[in-house]
Parts: sequence; C-alpha cells; structure tokens
Amino acid sequence: MNEEPRTANELMQEQFALFRRSLDELRGILDRLQMGPASSDPRVTSFKDGIFCLELALIFYEEANRAVQAEAWFAASSIASSALESVLLSKCFFEEDQIRKLPKFAQLKKNHKGDFGQFARAQDLGKLLEIAAEVSWFPDSAGLPQIMTSILSSHLEEGLLSDLILQFQGITDVGRACADHVRKYRNLLHPAVCLKEGQQPSREGAIAITFLFMIAFLSVARASQS
Repeated sequence: MNEEPRTANELMQEQFALFRRSLDELRGILDRLQMGPASSDPRVTSFKDGIFCLELALIFYEEANRAVQAEAWFAASSIASSALESVLLSKCFFEEDQIRKLPKFAQLKKNHKGDFGQFARAQDLGKLLEIAAEVSWFPDSAGLPQIMTSILSSHLEEGLLSDLILQFQGITDVGRACADHVRKYRNLLHPAVCLKEGQQPSREGAIAITFLFMIAFLSVARASQS
C-alpha cells in the first residue's frame, strides 16, 4: 500500500523534532562541562542561554504556523516576530565575543558591570536589529532571495511571481528591511501606537507582514550557514 505524502506541516514538525533532539544533546554536553573544569566558564552559560532562545524560536514559529492555518493573520505576524526576535537573541549568546566588541556594549558596560547575560536580556527586537546591522547578520543582497523565489514558484502563477519579484528589485539588504517592517507592524499590538500612527491591523497588512517575516527569517538562516 502506498503511503500518503506528508504535508508541509508534517515535514516541518519532523525537522523541528530532529533539531530539538540536537539541541538536547548539545545541552547535555554543556551540562557535563559545567560539572567539570568548565564549571565557572561564562561561555558555557551563554551557549545554554542561546539554546534556550532557539527553543523559544521553534515554539513561536509553530504557534505562528497554527495561526496561519486558522487564517488568524495578525496573530500569526505578531507571534512570528517573536520567533525572529528569539533567533536574533540566540545569535547574541552564540556570538558573544563579537558583540562585546561593539561600541553599544562598551557604552552600557558601567550599568551591567560586564555581565553579558544582563546586557543581552535588555535587548528588544529594535535593539537586536541594530546589532544585526552592525555585525552583518543579514546578508548584503538586493532583491527577493532566490530560495524564496523557488518556494513561491510552486504556489503563485508566473505573472504574480514576476510582479512580486519586481517589487523587491533595487532594495538593498532585503532581509533587514523586511525585519524592520515586521517590528513596526508588531508594534500595532499597542493601542497607543495604533492611535499615533493612525493605523489599525488589517488582514491584508498582516498577510504581507507574515510573508516579509519569512524573507527575514530565511535571510538570517542563510547568513548563519555561510
């Protein structure tokens, strides 16, 4: 008997389960290091915090996906932004040495007394995006990422895909630009921001932001693999 092909959600859950197992194994290694000669090494603690943030990213991503399936688009875009924030925060912990060299860290050093964990925990999505720009977490490329074009080619008609590609032509640092739009739209969770901006969440706007989140998310992932 032929098996039914797995859905995109099932494939995603399978990959997430594998990733979670890898994170659990890595955490186990770090736990053993802390019980031995690395018991006082702050880098081990930072790596464990980074793992924690990656696990959060998986949770938020799954929740955003559930919201998409239910067509709760504003909920999806808002939770997705937390997934992006979690990934960026994890990169802070994994790349502590690089972050410590930034003027931003030196300026705040007196307040947190060199405690990197305290510094990292004070970063919101806006501040993390500033750090991302300084340390080039988003690849410096223009236009819609090729991987996104490949994904959309199986879902959109050729004419619609061509129009979409044209919308992104000439935009440099696309991933960073998309991430900033995601941040601004999530701020509409605050009624005072909606009033100040004269803007309310909409189905169309949230669908667009969910799409922009995917571009930003893939851009960060691509930069991490390079």
